[in-house]
Parts: sequence; structure tokens; C-alpha cells
Amino acid sequence: MLITHLSLENFKSYTEERITFQPGTNAIIGSNGAGKSSILEAIGFVLFDHRGAGLASRLREGADSGRVVVGLVSSFDEREYEIERRFNERTTLRYRVHDVELEQVVAEGNDDVQAWIHEHLRVEPTAVLDTLFENTIGVPQGTFTAPFLLPPSQRKGVFDPLLQVDDYQKASDRLRDTVRHLNEGAQALREEMARLEERLLALPGLCAESEALRGSVQALMERSLTLREDLDAATEALTALDKAEAAVRAAEGRWERARAAVEGRRAMREAAREAVAEAEEARDIVARAREGHAAYAREEARLDALEAQRAERDRLRQEHARVAQGRARTVERLARLSEALQGVAEAEARMAELAPLVARQADLEGALAQAEGAARDLRAAQRQEAQAAEEWRRAQSERGALAERMAQSATLEEDLERLRARREEATAREHAAREEHAAAQAERARLERQSEALADAALARCPVCEGELTPEHRAELLARNRHEMGELAQSIQACSRALNECTRTIRACEREANALQGRLRALPSADDLARAEAEEARRQAALEARRAEAQALAGAPERVEALRGELGALGDPRREHQRCEDRAGQRGRLEAEERAARQADEEAGRRLTALDEALGAHEGLDAALTAARTARERYRADHDAYLAHETTARQYDTRRAREKSLAAELAASVAEEERLGEEHRAALAAYDVQEHAGLRARAEGVRQELATCAAQLTERRTRLETVGAEVARLREAEVALAASRDRADALQRLTRMIEAIRDWLRKAGPYVTRQLVLQISREASAFYGDIMADHSGRLQWSEDYEVALEVKGQQRSFRQFSGGEQMVAALAVRLALLREISAVDVAFFDEPTAHLDPERRESLAERIMQVKGLAQMFVISHDDTFERVAQSYIRIVKDDRGSHPEPA
Repeated sequence: MLITHLSLENFKSYTEERITFQPGTNAIIGSNGAGKSSILEAIGFVLFDHRGAGLASRLREGADSGRVVVGLVSSFDEREYEIERRFNERTTLRYRVHDVELEQVVAEGNDDVQAWIHEHLRVEPTAVLDTLFENTIGVPQGTFTAPFLLPPSQRKGVFDPLLQVDDYQKASDRLRDTVRHLNEGAQALREEMARLEERLLALPGLCAESEALRGSVQALMERSLTLREDLDAATEALTALDKAEAAVRAAEGRWERARAAVEGRRAMREAAREAVAEAEEARDIVARAREGHAAYAREEARLDALEAQRAERDRLRQEHARVAQGRARTVERLARLSEALQGVAEAEARMAELAPLVARQADLEGALAQAEGAARDLRAAQRQEAQAAEEWRRAQSERGALAERMAQSATLEEDLERLRARREEATAREHAAREEHAAAQAERARLERQSEALADAALARCPVCEGELTPEHRAELLARNRHEMGELAQSIQACSRALNECTRTIRACEREANALQGRLRALPSADDLARAEAEEARRQAALEARRAEAQALAGAPERVEALRGELGALGDPRREHQRCEDRAGQRGRLEAEERAARQADEEAGRRLTALDEALGAHEGLDAALTAARTARERYRADHDAYLAHETTARQYDTRRAREKSLAAELAASVAEEERLGEEHRAALAAYDVQEHAGLRARAEGVRQELATCAAQLTERRTRLETVGAEVARLREAEVALAASRDRADALQRLTRMIEAIRDWLRKAGPYVTRQLVLQISREASAFYGDIMADHSGRLQWSEDYEVALEVKGQQRSFRQFSGGEQMVAALAVRLALLREISAVDVAFFDEPTAHLDPERRESLAERIMQVKGLAQMFVISHDDTFERVAQSYIRIVKDDRGSHPEPA
């Protein structure tokens, strides 16, 4: 896999940035807190679903959502893809894989994207990407060696999930649930069979009951048929008697209604007689009161006319009062306006007196402003003079320091040349020692293989002629091989010591040369000195110019104080003149208001005169109103009597005709009542009440017995159906019982087979663990030797994940390692882990040289750069240790717009 670029949007301290990576080693450099580790965190978040402290901690402050895009070239199909993950503080909003060439989405959603990543990183589907990233690929800052310092039980918690060595035990444990499920199923089957057997005990009794119920149902059906015939005969006779009874009741009802009608019409005729008498009396009263009622109406009309005059008089009085009040307010306003105009005349006179003083005030203020500006310029010139003097002294000091440092360059050049010669000599010795070491290693390996073959007496052959060996010859060859391997071991150790010494010498020379080159680069050149001398002369000229400016402005503060004293003595005539001017400006408005007020006063006087004349026409109106009311009251009694009886009097003729009509209707109703009485007596003679009651009782008895038979018949039929259904279910239960017995036998056989598989898995787990740890240990030892450039020792990683180093038969534990050795050993084990458990060829190292002194930082950096087998490596550091040795580097800075790469 190759990571090509990373795009960050509102991720931690990044606003919107795109960072490009190169194959090989990418050094990510920046100060503490600049945002270097955020790059590793973003890649882990997208590629390995590494959540860390949570989504909210990854979101830039104040942002609603963030976005991370990782561009990569797949190890699976060597195509270019982009993986995008958009999120907010609570959840992932979008997670998808985009094919750059085809421009289409190939996976979307957490499950699909994670499955795609497992496939294209060539990681086992059961591997947990988060754990793989945190413990091998992208170990967080400061935790690189931490797991190896933990107790054994805690180390297993870290590395067991990575190696997946507990998968066999987990598989066995998961099968335990299967066995439990099968046992539970078998137990359920046994319980079900017991229930079925218990239910089947009732089958014979139910069969007998079913037969008895069929006989009972047949007998009840026959009895019901006989009762139905008896009920039909009784019902036919009862119907004739019901009709006779209905005829009697109908005749009786008609006769009762006729008698009620006679009584109703007799009462209505009596009420009509009373109404005629009432109307006749009302006619007499109306005739007597008619003349008084007419006189009342005439007086009422005259009073309405007088009331209209009174309303007009009251309106005129109200208007007269309103106009009089308005005229009084106008007179008061005229007085106030006269006073205001007098004040305007006084203000105009005062303005003429203040005019020369206002002019003097303006002249003094202009002079003061110029003097204050000069004073400010003087203070600025004095500050600039002091600053120019300081800059001139600093330029003198810098020019002197440059001259002194230039004298050191010749000495440093000589020292650098001697170091180069010393490094070339050590490099030649290292090359010769490496070749000798490799030849000795190869020869020792050949002798070891030969000795292993000679150790088996049955298979041993002469290494020269391939013939069979005698025991004496085989023993002689084995002794010779042991002697030669001992000499080779001494030679290898000597070569290793020589290689280590040469490597230390070369690295010491490189470090010293780098330091000398850094010092040389830091020394100034002749151009630097010339620029410093020119800067000193420029600063001196600037100082002289600032002094001249300050001297030209001398005396400005004293002029300011004098002008301020004169202005204070003068006062503020401009402000008083402005107030007078504002007052004088009101003359036009006040004079217009005065003219309008006088016109309003004259108009009000004319209106009051007209109103007085109109009110004179209404004198004597109150006396006329009193007389009219008295005259109207004399005729009120006749008026009220006329109104009370006039309607009734008009109804006399109508009421008289109604009385005659009701008398005729009463005579007809009496004749009808007599006829209906004869019909009722005839119906009673044709109906026998006792015979009707007896027949009803007999029919009700038959009906009840028939209902009893029907109920019994329904009950027995229902029971018969229930018993039949239960018998059918028990027949099905017999079949189910046989099937359950077959299933129970099959489950028992399957349980025994799975128990055997669980036992095989439990035994296979420890063996696989030993082989896997042994393979990783060999890989880690090879990595350690390559990085340290020293293969004399053997790094060991035990089954409880303890790291140890064996050198010349002596073993040291991880806690006894130096800081640099611990870092290299942890690096070797993690790289071997990465190589063994996945095909991922990318690794991240976050501050691997933290807490190391400068010499050890440089040494470890060089060793990390020597790691082989990785297509891409990312090293994060806050210093420039890796900048000189990495193929490419990215410097991260943080400012007002957040974290971002520094332009190249």
C-alpha cells in the first residue's frame, strides 16, 4: 500500500488543508502542539477506524462537521482510491471508498468500507483494524515501549488479540454455546416427548365418550321433532284467538276516542261562548274611550315638535360654551408670543456685541491646533531620535561580531577535512570486516547443517564422497566441525567487534562533520560584513536626520501653554453667540403664530355674536313644554283603555261564528259515540278470555321443553366436536412423538461429534501460539541486528511476550536495556509483528526519539532509516533529527489560521 495524500477539513486544529506524501521515508516535523500527530490520527481514523478519545475531540472548535480524505494506491489491485469520512461530534455522516480512475463509489457505510479495507490491505477478515493500528502500524506517541514493560498478564491482553492466538480457544468456547444449545434442544425434546406420552393416556377414554355422545344426539333430535309438531298445532289455534282479542281491543279503543272527542268539543263550545261575551264588552269600552284617545294623540304630536326645538336650543348653548373657551386660550397664547418676540430682540442685540470676540476665539484655536501639532511632532521626533541611536549602536555591535566570527572559518575548514579523511578510512575498514563477517557466517551455517546431518547415524554420509561413515570417522568429522565452528565463532565475534567499532567511528565522524558544517553554514561571509557596514552607515545618517528634525521643533510646548491660557481667559463667546443665534432664528415663526392667533380671536368674537342671536329665538320654550305635558296627561286614561280593548273588540264577529260551528260539531260527535259503543259490545260477545289463556299456557310449555331439547342438543354436539378434535390432535401427537424420538437420537450423535471438535481445537491453540511467536521472534532478531548493525546478539520474544537479548550466553531482560536499545527492540518486534500478521508495508513512528539525548536521537534515527521491507514510512518528530536522512519531509506550523504545512 502507498498513501499518496491526506485532505483535512475542520479536523482538530486544521481548517482546510491537503498534504501530499512520497514513497519511502516521510519526515513530519514541527514544534510541539503544531498538529503533527493529528496527521497520524486522521489516517488511523479513516483507514483503521481508530476512534481514540471520541468524535467530538477530533472536530475543530466551532465547526458543525469535519471531513478527512485519504488517498492511497491499493496493495490488492494497484489502483488509486480515495477513502472519505465525514463526521460530527456524535456520529459518522459519510464513510465511503471512491475509485479515482472510474470516478465511482465502490463501498459505502462502515461495514462495507471496513470489509473493503481488510481486502485491499491484505489483512485477515477477523483482524481488528483498530487494535492492529494502535499496537503495530501507528503506535501513539510515548507508548512505543510501554507494552513491553507491563506484567505478563497485561502483555497478553495487548498482544493476544494481535496474533489472534486465542482464536482457537474462542472457537472452542463458541462451540460450547453450540453444545449447550444442542443439549437444551435435546432436553426440550425429552420434555416434549414426556408431555406427548402423558397426553396420549387420555385417548381410549375420549374414544368411548365420543360414541356415547353420538347416541344421545340422535335421541334428542327425535324428541325435538315431536315437540315441534305439537307447537305448530297450538300456534294455529292461538292465532284465531289472538285475532278476536285484537278486534275487541280495537273496538274499545275507537269507542274511548269517540267519548273523549265529545267531551273536548263540549268544552270548546263553552269557551267560545265566553269569548263572544268578552268581545261584546270590549266593544262597549272602545266606543266610550275613542274621543279621549284622539285628543291624546293630538297633544303627543304637539309635544314632539316642542322637544325638537329644545334639542336645537341645547346644541346652540354647547357650541357657545366651546367657542368662548377657545377664545380665552387664544388670548393667553397672544400674551406668551409677545413675551417671546421681546426676547428675540434682546438676543439680536447681544449677537452684535459678541461678533468680535467670536472671531478672536477662532484665531486662538487655530494657532493652538498648529502649536499642538508641532508639539506632537517634537515628541515623535525625539522618540525616533532615541530609536535611531539604539539601531545605530546595534548595527555597530553586529558589524563587530561578524568580523570576529569570520576569523573562525579557516580553522573549521581544516577540522572538517581531517574528519572526512578519518571517515573514509573507517569506511574501508568496515567494508573489509563486513565481507569477512559474512564469509564466516556462511561457513558456520554450512558446518552446522553438516553437523546436523552427521548427528543422525542412520542417515549420515561422508561430505566428500557421499559414502557410508564408520562411527570413528563420523565422530572425527563431528569433532573437527566443532573445533572449526569454535574458531569461526571467535572470528565472527572479532568481526562484529570490528564492525561495531567502525560503525561507531563512522557515525561519530558524521556527527562531528554535520556539526562542523552547521557551524560553517552559520558563519558570515564577506558580503554579510559589507552589508553590515552599509547598514551601520545608513543608521548613523538616519540618526543625524532625526536630531535635526527635533531641533527645528524646539519651543512648541511653551507656545501651547501660552495659547491655552489666553483661550481660558477669553471664555467661550462662540457658544453664547450660537445660543443667541438660535433664539433670534425663531422670529419668523413667532410672528406668523401671532398673526394666526389674532385672526382666530376675531373669528371667535363673530361666532359668539351669531350664537347669541340664535338662542334669543328660543325664549319661553320651557313653559310651552310644561303646558303640553299637562294637557297630554288629562287624556291618558281614555288612551290606555282604548289601546287595551281595541284588538278584542275587532274579534266579536269572528268569535260569534266560531261558537255556532262548534255547536254543530258537538251534535255529530254524540251520534258517532253511540254507534261505536254498539260495535264494542258485539266484539266482546265473539271472544272467550279463559280459552285464550289456557291455550297460551299449553303452547308456552311446549316451547320451553323444545328449547331445553335444543340446548341439550347444542351442548352435546359441541362436546362431540371438542372430543373429536382432541382425538385428532392426539393422533397427530402419536406421529410427533415418533418424530421427536428420531430427532433426539440425531442430536445426541451431533453433540458427541462437536465435543470431539472442541477437544481438537483446545489442543491445537498452544502449539500454533508457540510456532507463531517463534517465527516473530526470529524476524524481530533479524530486524534488531540490521538496525543495530550488530548480529552478535540474539533478540528473543517468549510465549508470554517477554523481550530479552542474549549476547555471548548472557541474557538481559527488556528492563535492563538502555533507552535506545529498548526503542530499537520494541521497533524490531512491532515490525516483525506487522510482517507476520498482515501484508501492510506502511508504518508510522510518532516521536520515536523523545526523551533521548542528541547523540542517541541521531543514532536511532539512522537505524530506523535502515529498516528494510517497508514501501513507505512516516516519522513524526518535533526536531530536525530526521530531516537530513528522510527522502522527503513536511514541516507543520500553527498560526492564526490553524495548522498547515509550511510552503517548500
